[in-house]
Amino acid sequence: MLNNKQLRLRRRQGLILLMPMLAVATVATTTVEAAPNKAPICKILSPKSKTKLTANQDISFSAKATLKDKSAGPLTYEWDFAGGVFGELIPNSNPPAYKRPTNNTATVQFVRDNANYRVRFSATDTQKRRCEAAIDVVVGNPPQGLPNVAAMVSESQKNAPKLAGPRRQGRRYRGIALSRADDASPHRCSLPTRFVYSGVAWALQLVERNGLQKRSQADTNDQRNDCLKV
Repeated sequence: MLNNKQLRLRRRQGLILLMPMLAVATVATTTVEAAPNKAPICKILSPKSKTKLTANQDISFSAKATLKDKSAGPLTYEWDFAGGVFGELIPNSNPPAYKRPTNNTATVQFVRDNANYRVRFSATDTQKRRCEAAIDVVVGNPPQGLPNVAAMVSESQKNAPKLAGPRRQGRRYRGIALSRADDASPHRCSLPTRFVYSGVAWALQLVERNGLQKRSQADTNDQRNDCLKV
């Protein structure tokens, strides 16, 4: 038989052993909720996307922005017309002057004809949370069947020569060569070359005693053939 003192000791030891298990169970069941997205909501109401417009005529745009966090007002608005307009005409300005639209409505004229434009509307609350909406509009009659420039650039980058770094020191040619103008007058040439790959084209630079000179690829090949390899 255990006396009262021994029973109290056994209970205390049991509680000590159970405490880590209870802590693990509590941590395992704890869930962390993500912070709610309180950025405002933007929508362009008019015109509709893919609307066909006429250049040099007033076009009205309207949009709506709704606050999720009511304490983060007022909103600031911004329009982006992809470089197709000067801005919003300032009334009674002479000569005409323009300003950037700062309301949820804007009346502008597209001055560049026959093109597609992506019009963007954005709103920002006082906590710097931002929303954006966009539509595509067609001004005039844009040309059809144009080449895909992005695909062409991607293909050229795939087929371009691979270099270990952005610059590589070319081979040095040194020797006695005959002048193209007068074969009887020999001169000494030293053409250290450096190739720089820009991702689109090759630029070949010749460094000579008189300083840095830029020459065409064809002219460089001619001078290289005139020199003797070391």
